[in-house]
Formats: sequence, C-alpha cells, structure tokens
Amino acid sequence: MAEHATHFKDHLRVCKTYIQRTITKVVQARNSFNVSSPAIANQSTINFPRLSKNQKTELDIQAAMWCFMSNHSFRMFENSFGKRFLQALNPAYTPPSRKAVSGALLDSAYIMTKTRVDELIAALSNINVVTDESSNISDARICNISVHSPSGVIHYVFEDIDVKQMNAITAAQ
Repeated sequence: MAEHATHFKDHLRVCKTYIQRTITKVVQARNSFNVSSPAIANQSTINFPRLSKNQKTELDIQAAMWCFMSNHSFRMFENSFGKRFLQALNPAYTPPSRKAVSGALLDSAYIMTKTRVDELIAALSNINVVTDESSNISDARICNISVHSPSGVIHYVFEDIDVKQMNAITAAQ
C-alpha cells in the first residue's frame, strides 16, 4: 500500500491511529493556551494579590485599633470611600464589618492592649497612681484610676463608688 498513493490515502481515511494523531496535532497547534507558542511566551504572568489567614487577621486587628484609638464609629469600614481607599492599598483585603469590629476584634484588641499595659506597669520600678472622681452619663459617681509612667498617663480602671465616702484609705483600697 505504501507504494500506491491511492490505496494509501484510502487507508489513512479510515485508520483510527492516524486520525487521532492528526486531530491531536491540529488541536494542539491551534491551542491558545499552549505554553510553547511564541505569542504566549511573550506574555507576562499576572500576580493576583492574596492574603494568608494570618495576614488578614493582623490587618483586621490593625484596622480595629485604628477605629478604636481614633474614636471612630464601628461602621467606619462600611463607608464607600474607605472601602475604595483600602481596595487601592491592597485589593485582596476586605475590611471588617461593624459586627466584627464591635465583637471579636474589640475583644482581641482589649486583651492585647490590657496585656501590654499590664506588662508596662509591671516593668516600672515606681508607680505613680493618679485618682480623681467624676460622674458617668447616668450621673453615677465614679473613681478614675490612672498610672503615670515615662510613656505617659495610662487610664487603668474606673470604679463606680456609688455613695461611698472617699478618703485616702478608701481610695487606696
């Protein structure tokens, strides 16, 4: 058959192996995703921004601290301008919702801050305690206790003193 062209062509029309190999070659040659293609070789790789779970957690805590330490509303990250700003900084970052800021992130930030303050106070060789009395929003008497340190004044705690008579011994207790 190889010497007779007509018989050879007839054979190739029905030969499954030849048909599969030919189709595969044609498809691969036209495949736009073929890496060996010169057009694809000149293209650059697109890096999609990604955040690991730890990076997202750290950014959420930093965002929450920004909200808390600046006395912003828990909804500050729901503002469209803020969202666009954060998207421009890192497209992979989605800011926390107000529920996350007022819930788990507030608890985490409190624990972190309390731990840092306690460590700072424990490291002081001398403690200068400052107290004063004020009233809260309900006009209840409260005693504010602050600690003066080289880093500045730290508001440590406030306590409802109700109708107690405040003198030096009561304040110390």
